[in-house]
Amino acid sequence: MKKIFSQWFCMLPFSISWHQYQINALHDFLQGVLISKTLVPATAGRKSVSGTVKPRNGAKRAFRLYNNKRITQENMAAVAIGRFLRYAGKVKKIKIIIDWTTLYETFMLCSVSMVTGKRRSIPIFYDGYEQGKLCIGRGQNTIEENLLNVLFSVIQDRKRITVIADRGFDRPDFFEFLKSSKVKFVIRLSEGTKAFDCNKIEYTIGATMAVKGGAHDFGIMSYSKKNPVDVRIVSVWDNQMKEPWLIATNIENVAISTTIWIYSLRWEIECMFKSKKNVQSGMNWKQARLHTIERWLRLAFFATLLFQFLGEIGILCDSDRSIIKRYSLCGNAKRRVFSIYSLALNVLDDVGRIYEMLFDGDDILVRPMQGVE
Repeated sequence: MKKIFSQWFCMLPFSISWHQYQINALHDFLQGVLISKTLVPATAGRKSVSGTVKPRNGAKRAFRLYNNKRITQENMAAVAIGRFLRYAGKVKKIKIIIDWTTLYETFMLCSVSMVTGKRRSIPIFYDGYEQGKLCIGRGQNTIEENLLNVLFSVIQDRKRITVIADRGFDRPDFFEFLKSSKVKFVIRLSEGTKAFDCNKIEYTIGATMAVKGGAHDFGIMSYSKKNPVDVRIVSVWDNQMKEPWLIATNIENVAISTTIWIYSLRWEIECMFKSKKNVQSGMNWKQARLHTIERWLRLAFFATLLFQFLGEIGILCDSDRSIIKRYSLCGNAKRRVFSIYSLALNVLDDVGRIYEMLFDGDDILVRPMQGVE
């Protein structure tokens, strides 16, 4: 496992601004996360050391790492997005999900991640703020647009990009921003907002625009009274949640079912958050005790690299039925796991045990044959 991760880590696009000590410390910390299966810095730091080094020194090294002010948003973005581009070059259409998550009801993190179609998205980059401490001129809208602008600037063919988002991102100026960026979008609308058809007839976004058990295409409508923007609106009734889905998009000439399917991929980022934050089936992210947004953003960057690594392995493993059959069970209850991250960890655990048997176990296995020159 360590050998596989080290080879992957060496391919990361670290710029000249990264000191070798920082790179080595990050490498060891992420190995500690893989071994301990937790993003709690102290626990992962203790597992990152070997030999005669005391575990508490590993914890101190982890503390210095996520407290290092030289690790800035700019160089974190260069590394995380650089690795993402290597993976994105292998797919024809890039579907991007943007969403917010909360930590301790104090810190707000905005994540941009890539759809895999394998039940979990792969994170690309984070930004965020602490509640009540937003600078003037740097609101949530600015953070969201800056994150996407950084991503758009490194992808030449923007026609490949589709941005997926939930309610809360349905403001008219965000639609205009995506249109001016020449990307596609599929975003759910909030109930209570207004829309107007070509005959200036007013509609209120809500259950009255959806038919239970059916779907409807309203075509191009003018969304919002104050700052109207033209979008295509489709509706469908979600039988599981027993509520309507009203979706705004600039993708034309596709079936309603296709538009709804694209929006449903948004659930992948929720499952990715679960894989990071959950205690029982995740990496215990919410158990970390950090008190500044800068530390949380650095830890989010470390987690992003780790999940990019696990995501690439998980996607490869998910295409092989024999691997799925062998490694997709967890616990004594033999329950199937549907996470590419859990699948990757299970496979790496097995590989790790094989390495230990060959190189760290009984020396008979590696003893040279007698009498052979």
